[in-house]
Amino acid sequence: MSKSRLGSLVTAVLVLLILVVLLAVAVLYWLGRPQAQAVTIEKIQAREGVPVEVTRPVVMDFVDWLYCDGEVVASVRAVPGARVAEIVEAVHVRVGEPVEPGQVLIQFRSADLEAAIVAARAAYEEALRNYSRYERLVAERVLSEDRLEQARTRRDAAASLLREAESGLQYAQVVSPVGGIVESRWVEPGEYKREGDELLSIVDLSAVEVSALVPERDVGGLSVGMEGQFQTESSPQWLSGRISRISPATQDPNRFFDVYVKVDNRRTGEGWLMLPGMYAQARFVRGVARDALAVRDDTIVWEGNERVVYVVEEATAQFAVETAVDPEAGFFGRLKRGWTRLGAGRGKAQEERYEERQAKKARRVLVSLGLREGELVQLRQGDVGPSSLLIVNASDDVRDGTVVSIVKGGQ
Repeated sequence: MSKSRLGSLVTAVLVLLILVVLLAVAVLYWLGRPQAQAVTIEKIQAREGVPVEVTRPVVMDFVDWLYCDGEVVASVRAVPGARVAEIVEAVHVRVGEPVEPGQVLIQFRSADLEAAIVAARAAYEEALRNYSRYERLVAERVLSEDRLEQARTRRDAAASLLREAESGLQYAQVVSPVGGIVESRWVEPGEYKREGDELLSIVDLSAVEVSALVPERDVGGLSVGMEGQFQTESSPQWLSGRISRISPATQDPNRFFDVYVKVDNRRTGEGWLMLPGMYAQARFVRGVARDALAVRDDTIVWEGNERVVYVVEEATAQFAVETAVDPEAGFFGRLKRGWTRLGAGRGKAQEERYEERQAKKARRVLVSLGLREGELVQLRQGDVGPSSLLIVNASDDVRDGTVVSIVKGGQ
């Protein structure tokens, strides 16, 4: 090989080496540039913990209520009937109208009744005159005592017929025995009614009862005088009353007993709050759990067949410590940083190290629940105290040992 060709080859190699070096420097310089790190939810949670809302349990009394279906019934109902066999002349009330005690409700035809009184009075007066005449004749010893006794019997019979005729006229007017509302009407003018036929039904709405259907397993715990509460469809407010009577037997195939709660009805505008036949839900106290620990139902998590809560506690945890990158490292600093990245892997802005420090962690607690009052539930079993911090609406990110950050509650 000639010297000229050797020199050219060396020159080419040197130029190539210089180009490779320059390219490597450019690559390292580019790799060493400051990089903005993407901030993700996962990184924030790893650094600060899963954000949670917490609340504390409360101590309260729980009432164990026995709930029953029932209906409003009238405790005072009067059903006036016909006491004479006669044609109805007039009916003065309609269904739904109020009536007062002694008010005339129905008028029967009275012409025949008045005529019967006239005839009965004439017969009585004649029997009375005959008796007086026989009495004088007996005193004069004209007639025997037996004839006088017969006259006395006829006189007494005529007097009885007269009283019956007079009472018939009295019963021609049917009056209300109680004050209340006309519930039903089974009579119209012009109808003939026999003695004993029912005419009207009148209910006293000032005092009604709630008839509750109580299962046989619970009826033994109730007694007359105990308090009972109820609500109707028209009024969601719970009202109070007292048990007035308990049915001693039942014909119900499901063995429910009627328990009656006496209540004072009240007016609402032009009407009454409770009317017979209304549906009513009744409840009675079966027991009271005093000073019980209660938790909000949104702190309870269903995990399969288990119910758990997550309690926030102080603990130690390992946290990643990031080494900050100096954006003003200079030319050789950038080359060094580029070389580090090239050796450690692209995209790794800094090396991570870990340190141990205090943190808040979630602890999974298995619980057993009891009675409920609104959004609060009795906690029967579980390693939870009045000062415990319970996570509200725990997300899927929360597990036993998860580092958390309290963002709401905990005061």
